[in-house]
Amino acid sequence: MATRNTTKVLGTVLALGAATGAIVFGSFAAWTATTRNDDNKVTTGTLSFNNTTPTAKISATDIKPDDTVSSTTYTIENPANGVDFAGVTLKAENAVFSNTHIGEDLQLRIKVDGTQVWPSTAGQWESWDEASSGGALATGIATGAWADGVTKNFVVEWRLPTTTDNDTQSESAEFDLVWTGQQ
Repeated sequence: MATRNTTKVLGTVLALGAATGAIVFGSFAAWTATTRNDDNKVTTGTLSFNNTTPTAKISATDIKPDDTVSSTTYTIENPANGVDFAGVTLKAENAVFSNTHIGEDLQLRIKVDGTQVWPSTAGQWESWDEASSGGALATGIATGAWADGVTKNFVVEWRLPTTTDNDTQSESAEFDLVWTGQQ
């Protein structure tokens, strides 16, 4: 009986070995085909502005309540780069105030090509509080469809409202204007 069991075990082992060999070596017989697409690349576009008036500055001295000061016209081009802009954000960077009152009292509005676009209600002014705005003077300035290759003229008007109190006398503010386009 021991011989019979040994024969059965050896037969089973041989059968499993043969089946395993057929599976392993038989899989090399399958046909395959391969093709490739070489040199793939993804490149991002470039969003850019051309400031054709980089030396334009706001220069106003001895302003008093109810004075309005218009900036020089800032001419900014969306160069022909295939990208249209939907709006612009204007920020003040490197702002230095002689005191906080002028930053709290100063108001502004922005015109594009002669039409007030910020704040959106014509004739309205918006306060610039440097402490709470983090430098953002105007966000989401609606420029209308601004196609690539088109130039727009921006004018920033500043004023001190009639409600400005005596604390703002003899103060000054200096800052850089930074224009950012949104697609």
